[in-house]
Amino acid sequence: CRRLSWAGPVLGIQARGLDGREPPHGSVEEMADEYLTAVRRKQPRGPYFLCGYSFGGLVAFELAQRLTRDADRVAFVGLLATLPPGHHLLRLWTWTAYLARQLAQAWGRFKQRSWQRVFDRRDGVVDRSPPDTRRGIFRAVALSALSASAAYRPGTYPGELTLFEPGHRDLGLPSSAALW
Repeated sequence: CRRLSWAGPVLGIQARGLDGREPPHGSVEEMADEYLTAVRRKQPRGPYFLCGYSFGGLVAFELAQRLTRDADRVAFVGLLATLPPGHHLLRLWTWTAYLARQLAQAWGRFKQRSWQRVFDRRDGVVDRSPPDTRRGIFRAVALSALSASAAYRPGTYPGELTLFEPGHRDLGLPSSAALW
C-alpha cells in the first residue's frame, strides 16, 4: 500500500490469524463480511477501488460482487497473481511448489544451524533461542486460505477485472487471463 501512487486514502487489510492470536477465517465469504464492514466504516459509499494479491484477489472479487449487489459503485477491481475460483488442482499445485521451496530452505537452515550448534558446544555456548513460530502461523493461515478457496462458489461480477501477473510463472502454469 505504501508504494501506491494513488492520491486518495488506502485501506490495507491483513488476513486474520497472522498476529498469532486469532484463528484464520474459514471462508472467503466470512472474510468478505468482515472486510466489507471495515471498508464501509472508512468509506460508506463508492466508488470503490479494490485490489487483492493471490488469495486476497478472491476476497476482492467477492467484495466487488457484494458492493455491486448493494448498488454501490465499484470503479476498479485489481487481481494480483490470483487464480480464479474452481482451479483447485492448480492452486494446490502452486501451494505444493511453494511448500517444497520452503522445506528446501528450512532444510538448508537446519543443516547450517546443526553445524553452528556443534561449533557453539565446543566453545561452551549452547543456542537457546526460541523456535521460529512465525512460519507456523503463516502456514496455518495459508492452509486455511487454500481450504477456503477450494470451498468458494463465486457468483458473477458484471464489471471489469484487471489482472496483474508476475514477471515469471512457476511450473509452466497458464496465464491467469487464460484461466479467468
